[in-house]
Amino acid sequence: LKASISSEDRLRDPPRLAMIGLRPLKVVLRVLGAVVSGLFFVQAVWIFVNPELQGFWDFCHWLAEGLLGVIVGGIGCYFEVRGGMVSVTRHFRSYALNRLGLCIFYFWLGCYIMGGMGAKHAGETWRSVVHATGFISWIVAGGDLLVAFSAGGSGEDEEALN
Repeated sequence: LKASISSEDRLRDPPRLAMIGLRPLKVVLRVLGAVVSGLFFVQAVWIFVNPELQGFWDFCHWLAEGLLGVIVGGIGCYFEVRGGMVSVTRHFRSYALNRLGLCIFYFWLGCYIMGGMGAKHAGETWRSVVHATGFISWIVAGGDLLVAFSAGGSGEDEEALN
């Protein structure tokens, strides 16, 4: 990007300039989404490492909650990486569907995290980490909704991460 953009350039290609302005936001949202998914995965590992088992039913719940965290955390990271691939960013429909799907995903994840995963098993410090993860998840959901319909069409987001 040139240091200064002339008014003639702005008039000639305003959509391209808008996309350049959104590129950093898109990268930040993908990075934050990957961080939230990674933290969700870490919380699941914490649940596995600190079992509170008093019988068969507690074991079943412990296993299910831990596996849910590992699977969902992994899926979130996968879709963040996939969302930056040229095959997704070049096609408006693929990009919009990816971001809308992730918007729903991160909204659900924030609600789930705030409602319990890890928070009910932990002390005050861990509970603060869990709630911060939930808030960040909601921020990412809102940001994904904002950028869902702004596919750049040139794969520039992937280049920004490299």
